[in-house]
Amino acid sequence: MNTLIAFTAKWCAPCRKIEPILGELGQQYGLTVETIDVEKSPEIAKENDVRCLPTLIITNSGKTIGRQNGLFSKDSICRWIEKAIGGN
Repeated sequence: MNTLIAFTAKWCAPCRKIEPILGELGQQYGLTVETIDVEKSPEIAKENDVRCLPTLIITNSGKTIGRQNGLFSKDSICRWIEKAIGGN
């Protein structure tokens, strides 16, 4: 099962901009979506080497298969997801 993990923070304007589309993308691509607030879970952010927000990671069985940092358009995120999950 592929999982889309979004590292965000309440104060992050780009994070707030992409949050509404995450569930939609999850349904569209059959992804489980998890949102992690880096201020509430700093240890998880550190374990995943999150250095900027938003950071999106796609995992398959716990292994990272895709990573994207920063704000991108919905179309760009779709292309990134398709590329990441294409081989799974």
